[in-house]
Formats: sequence, C-alpha cells, structure tokens
Amino acid sequence: MHTVQILLNTKACSQAMEKRFRAMTHIHNVCVKHGNKLLSRLEHDKAYQDAMEKRLETSKKLDGLQQKVPSTRKEERELEKQVTAMEKEIKSINQVLNTIRTDMELSKSGFESWLKKCGSRFSHLVSSQQVQAEAGRVWAGVEKVLFGNGTKLHYKKECELSTITGKSNTNGAKFHPETMTVEWTGLTLSCKLPNRISEQHYIAEALQGTIAYCTISRKMFPSGWRYYALVCVRSDAPVNGRTSGKGPMGIDPGTSTMAAVSNEAVFLEELAPRVPEYNRQIRDLQYRMDISKRMTNPRKYHEDGTINQKNHDRWIFSKGYKRMRQKLRAIYRKKTAYIKQDHEERANRFLAHADTIYVEHMDYRALQKRAKDTARKEDASPVKQKDGTVRLIRKFKKKKRFGRSLNNRAPASFLTILKRKAGLLGVAVLEIQTRTYKASQYNHVTGECVKALLSEREKEIGGHTVQRDLYSAFLIQNPSDDLAIPNQQACKERFQNFLQLQERLIQTMKSTGQSMPQCFGF
Repeated sequence: MHTVQILLNTKACSQAMEKRFRAMTHIHNVCVKHGNKLLSRLEHDKAYQDAMEKRLETSKKLDGLQQKVPSTRKEERELEKQVTAMEKEIKSINQVLNTIRTDMELSKSGFESWLKKCGSRFSHLVSSQQVQAEAGRVWAGVEKVLFGNGTKLHYKKECELSTITGKSNTNGAKFHPETMTVEWTGLTLSCKLPNRISEQHYIAEALQGTIAYCTISRKMFPSGWRYYALVCVRSDAPVNGRTSGKGPMGIDPGTSTMAAVSNEAVFLEELAPRVPEYNRQIRDLQYRMDISKRMTNPRKYHEDGTINQKNHDRWIFSKGYKRMRQKLRAIYRKKTAYIKQDHEERANRFLAHADTIYVEHMDYRALQKRAKDTARKEDASPVKQKDGTVRLIRKFKKKKRFGRSLNNRAPASFLTILKRKAGLLGVAVLEIQTRTYKASQYNHVTGECVKALLSEREKEIGGHTVQRDLYSAFLIQNPSDDLAIPNQQACKERFQNFLQLQERLIQTMKSTGQSMPQCFGF
C-alpha cells in the first residue's frame, strides 16, 4: 500500500476548506475533552485501581520466578507450574480491567458512537466516516496513556490540524481517477497535475491499483494554505526505473552522519547538510516576532524583560506578526520537506550498490534523552570569587546528549526510508547484534576489541590509517552467519579494496571542501 500526493485547485473555495478544518478541530477537541473525563473517572475508580495494584504485584512475582534457575528437573517442573498459574492470573486480571473500561465506554467503538452526536452538527461539512477516523486518532492517544508512556490527551489549535482522513473511497472525500477530481460533501475539487511529463506518467502509474481511501491534507506556504489529496492505493509504489546493485553493504549509522561501504563504493555523508540554513532563518524570524510581540504587549513584560505572569490581558498581535508567524510555519514545512528529500535521494544512492544491506541497530529514542548520572569533570576550572580570588572548581558535566542533532538530521527517518525502498527493490536489510559485534572496537587484524574515545575519528589497523566510521561500516559489511561477530577472514580478503576506495573518497571530499571535523576528522 502506498500514497500519492496531488495538489488540489481550491482558489474558489478556500474559505469553505478552512471552515471544514475548523469544524474537524472542534470535533477533535470535543473528543479529547470526553477522553480526559473518562480517564479521570478511571483514575478514581477504586475497583480498577485495586485490580491494577494486584496486576502489578503479580507481574513482579512472575518476573522473579522467570529469573530463577532450577537445579533439578523436579524444581524445573514446579517452576513451570507456578509460572503458568501466574500467567493465568494476570490474564484474568486483564479481563477484569477490560470489562471495567468497556462498561465505561472507554474503547474505540465507544468513542466513535459517542462522537456521532457532535459529528451530526457538521454533517454538511465532514462525513460520518471522517468523524469516526478522528475518534480513532483520539483513541490512539488514549491507548498511549493507558498502556504506554503517555500522560494526558492534548487539545489542538485551529492551525495544528493538518489532515482529515477517511476509511473508504465511497464516503467522505471520494477520489475519481477518471476525471482526476475529489468529491467531498458538496464540493468538487479538481486536481492540479505537475507540469513535468515524467511526473504525470508517474502519478498515472501509481494510481493503477485499487483506491482504499482519500485524505485531505493542507500545508502552510507564505501565501496561505495549500490543499492536497493523499490517495491511498492498495498496491506497491512504482519503482521508477531504479535497480539494486550487487554484493553486500554495511552501514554504520550515526546521529549526524551515515557511513556505508560496499564492494564498489564507500560513502561518508552528512545527513541533511543544509539544515543549519533553515535553522538560521527560523532563529532570525523568531527574534523579529519576539520584538513585535513585546511592542504590542508592553504590559505583559517587566522592565527587565521577563514575563509578567500577573497580567491577564488578552495578547495583541499585529498584522506584521501574523504574517511572520505564517512565514515561520512555511519555513518549518520547507525544512521537513528538505530533510525527507535528502533522505530519499541518499537511500537511492546506497541501494544502487548493494543487494543485501547490513546495518547496526541504533536506539535513537534513548540517545535523545538527558543523561541520568550527575558527574563532575576531571579537570578543574578557575572561577573568580567575589573577593577577587581565583578558586579551582570541578564543574558538573552537561547532561544534554544528542537531542538537537537528532531533530536536525532525523537519522531514524533515513533508516525507515531505506528499509521501505529496499523492500520495493527486493533488497534484504538485516540488523547485526550490536552488543556482541562491537564494530567500533574490533580490529580484524589482531582479532581484539579496544575501546576508543568518541573524539578519536581515526584508527590504526595493520599499519594503515582508517576513518573510524568507514571502518565500522566495513566490519558491518562482513558479518558472520549469525550476525553476532565480524567474519575475520572476509575482512582480510576485502581490506585492500576498502583502503583504495576510502583513499579515493577522502581525497575527493577534501578537494571539494567537504569538511565536518567533529564527525569526519577532517
């Protein structure tokens, strides 16, 4: 299944489109309010909380039993009986919890039936299935609160709702491929095809399958909202003439870079290199917006520039501020689109040189969190005291890690795109066992693992200087059959070819001025 995005011609009905999105925002917020009420009732329900405590205690006992190591066959059978009994007890408790939630109508079907009354008020704007789909979105948030790491449901502003989706192509927004129009509760919207003939052919080929449903999406531009039809088709996306290469490829993913090594080529590339330009535009525009907001709301701030929390006057925004706010949203949209485009092109380049890809698993969600341990630096820093004396103090280490880099570069998104494209071309993407592989420490010449500092970007392997990330990708390219450790013999056979490709790449990068010392080492 894939989606096709087509621009809609909405010049004559832009106000009607905005009205429909405002209506869906209201429906969403009404459903969020209802969900928060039910969650609050559930939190104060004594029977539910008692069952939750009992389930927690039983789960702890089960974890303790599963960690035990029996010494005899008799103890093993007894332990299996206890584990089975505990699992049955947890299953019965889950049924009790589910019954309480169902009686409270805290379920997806309950949300859909409850939202019918609110949706009927806007039946001339949005369809019943679109209202049900929005209820499903809110229910997905409720599931995160109940079973995940969510804390509460959040309301949406009018400008934050970007899509209105449906469930089928016979209700709500109905796409007609013969006339290239979208029919939506009284509106008939024509599609605006791109000027390039090749893009028109691609859209025609992509729409060959059965249409599942159509989603109406909107994106902010400096001139205002632009609306798109996202047509979901039940078939694979066209390959568009691309083919995969031959041989294995190893990829060493980082927070800002990607290193890849195949038999034909090596890559050491910065992810989304133009992101700092967009960040600079965002920073400058936010500075101008802050000045404008302070000028139109002087009573909202103290003389020292801090916010006056006691003032409850309504915020006043000038027309210039609103134009800048609209432009800011457009820059954020451009930044997101650029990152995705850069990832798509890089994935195509990688796939052109391999038919099997080995990649190291990275837990990017853990890397974006702050460090838990509070530690001091090893070196002391001179700090001037009030009396003029200088005192040496070991300052605390910063707890921030890679959150900003992950936001700017989106490496996890690149790996997702790579796997999707690889599936279309029939290229296998396999993950090595990171804990046992130790690609950043292994030396294939000596067979030993030696830890290195993160700041060390080069290594000495068999008398040759290698770039650290490229060498890790080279090791990942040559795994054992169980993907647990590098294949030392294969590494020795391909090492000379790797050295030649690496030398050629680094010379090309230096001659063209590609530099990133903190990651590349040059």
